[in-house]
Amino acid sequence: MPNMPCNFLNTRNEEEFSNPTGIIVFFFIVYFLNALSFFLGISARRSTSGRGLAIAAITISAIPFAILTIFLVLTVVTMFSVNFIKSS
Repeated sequence: MPNMPCNFLNTRNEEEFSNPTGIIVFFFIVYFLNALSFFLGISARRSTSGRGLAIAAITISAIPFAILTIFLVLTVVTMFSVNFIKSS
């Protein structure tokens, strides 16, 4: 095997693979679908049939919905705190 530099595996340009707009759009699509399934599960729980599926929908969607909500709040707080620190 020829003598290769240490960074042989890390030769890709990072700008080729970063798509911040796509990441933000994907985040909000996932957040919307989780919120939708959570609230539909809550509304379906009140009906007489399919209560087990409603509980499953609430359970499956509650954890990612909570994690994404915490992440969104922390992101907004961080953005405002960084701007406040820079302006001081």
